[in-house]
This record gives sequence, structure tokens and C-alpha cells, in this order.
Amino acid sequence: MSKSIDDILALASRQSSAHVHSFYISSLKHAVAEFRNSPIAIQIVPVKLCAIIESGAREMIKRVIDSDAKYLSNGISYCSKLPSKSLVESIKHIALGNLTAGQLLSFAIPISSVSDITAAFSSILQIEDIYSELESITTKWTEDEDDTEHPIFPDFRHSIQMLNEMYNTRHFIAHEVSLKEAVFSKSIDTYISCSERFLEALSWIIVDRLHGRVPRTQTMMNITAGEQASKASSELDSLRGGSREKFAQRKTKYDELEYHWDEFAYLVASKYAGYLEEDSSGTIRPLLFATMYEKLLRWRIETLEGEGPWNPAARAK
Repeated sequence: MSKSIDDILALASRQSSAHVHSFYISSLKHAVAEFRNSPIAIQIVPVKLCAIIESGAREMIKRVIDSDAKYLSNGISYCSKLPSKSLVESIKHIALGNLTAGQLLSFAIPISSVSDITAAFSSILQIEDIYSELESITTKWTEDEDDTEHPIFPDFRHSIQMLNEMYNTRHFIAHEVSLKEAVFSKSIDTYISCSERFLEALSWIIVDRLHGRVPRTQTMMNITAGEQASKASSELDSLRGGSREKFAQRKTKYDELEYHWDEFAYLVASKYAGYLEEDSSGTIRPLLFATMYEKLLRWRIETLEGEGPWNPAARAK
């Protein structure tokens, strides 16, 4: 295992809930329209999407492993053995409640490519042909009849091909000095849509295994609330001249301020939704998170639009 127990504890403390990853992709989709022709942005998008996919897959693996002893057993069998010292430290932190078995194993399982992710899901969920299941998986709404359901992927083979291309692009961006940005600019929208569908398909496979069919009403409320929060986030980013990712670099005092505000808003919304509790399951939590997050974003927008030192335009005068 390449990561120490301290690394895993730090990563686990920042681990996002599943619904947040669809929010990240939605926010990225809005942002792309503004910087589409920027060479730097064209390089950032594939890297960001791969990070979102891997973070989302890791969270789903954690959720599955922590849900049932049989999945825990499968995860242990699939995962490479931990060094004895790390194993002892891990057991101690699990016993103290600082770490779940799912979190530990989710960081031990390699997920740096599409094939890594599909192999992990195949082994943990005991799916004989993961690609066939991904190709055929549909939404599992209680209200729908079988003949009204449609696969998540309209063209599965092409989508997987594009996802593999995106991961290769990330490799080139990270390791090649010379890169022709124009080669990738036409693929940005496809990368985004394929990433979105890939996470959605994996999520529905888990829903099918853990819960079977689920009612549409709550999920649609979650989706609508998430879209409203995403819209508010884009408005705020435009108003303050940067995104959460930009301010996280903390290059200036103003970046530092915005970074801490972003962390505050995320943690307040997480606490309100119950994601900071030991048992953070429940279908209503995404709705609670998105509702509180949008409320905080709207409050900040109103503050920035007012007169005074909080307004970027006022500071520039």
C-alpha cells in the first residue's frame, strides 16, 4: 500500500459525498462555456474530470464496502496486503471511529484508469461482466415500467473509448512538454458528458445492488436542488472573479479569504445535511446539502453585490 495511515486519514477527512461529484461536473460544465478557447483551460478540464471520476469511484467503493460484510470481504480479497505496521495502525483508527473499513480499502485499491475502476467494481460487487452491465444499466425508478427505461449510455463503446482517450490526455498533459491544445478542444464537451454518464452508471449499479428500485420523487428533488446550487455557484464565481479551485491555491490574501469562505460554506452545508455524522446514509441528505449550500451562496452573492469592501469592483476603485 503506497499511502501511509496518516495520508489516508487526511484524505478521508476531505472525502466528498457521492452527490457532490455530480455537482462538480455540473459546475465545470457551466465554467467551460466561459473559457473554452483558453489553452490552459483545455488542459485543465481532462485532469479535473479524471480527478472527479476517481474521487467519485472511491466514495462509491467506500459506501459499498461499509454497507455489507460480504462486500467488505470482497474488498479485502481484492486489495493488496497492507504492511503489518500500517495494518495495526489502521485497525486502531477503525476501532476509534476515525476511519471506516470502506475508507481504508477505497484508498488502497488502484483507480487511476477506467480499467482499474471497472476491475475494482467487478471484484467487490462480484459482477462477471462489468462492461455488459455498464452498457445495459438503466435508471431504477419505482414508478417506471421496464419498457420505458433506457440505458445510461446511448453509445457505450464510443463513451468508453472517449473516457480512455481522456485518461491518455491527462497523461500527456502531466508528462509531455509539448502538447497541441487544439487536438483536445473539440473533445471537451464529449469528455464531460461521458464522465457524467460513467459516474451515473456506476451509481445506478450500486443502487440496484443495495436497494433495488427507488422512488423518483426524492431523487428528482435532489437533482433540481443540485442544479440550483450549481447555478448559484457559477454566479458567485463570475462575481468574485474565480472558482473554488482557483482560490484553493491561496496566492493572495483575497484568495485566502475566499478559500476559507468556500470551506466554511461546504462544512456548514455538510453539517446541516448530516454528512458529518457517523451514519451519513439517507436519500434526503443530498437535498438538504444542496438547499443549504445554495442558501449560503445566495447570501454571499448578495453581500458581494452590495457596496463596500466585500465588493471586488469597489476594491478596485
